[in-house]
Amino acid sequence: MDLGTSETPKLVNLTNEMPQEKKTTMIELFKKFQDVFVWSWEAMQGLDPRLYEHQIYLSKEAKLVVQRRYWMNPNYAAKVKEEMDKLLGVRFIRP
Repeated sequence: MDLGTSETPKLVNLTNEMPQEKKTTMIELFKKFQDVFVWSWEAMQGLDPRLYEHQIYLSKEAKLVVQRRYWMNPNYAAKVKEEMDKLLGVRFIRP
């Protein structure tokens, strides 16, 4: 469901398993409080990195594992690259 416009979409996905009464309540809630939800990665740029940043600590004795690159359908790979570029652009991830 799109609560926005064609220029600024605000997509909401609700499961089909949710009872209709609950769906109606959720839709009303999303419509009423649209201004408190983040609808794009770009809108989250002002967040303090301490809220989402984490590190993975590895043991000094850990051996690096080198694997072949996993094959992906070219259409799917293009979508993954697009999403990665978005995340890199807003500095949520880094190489």
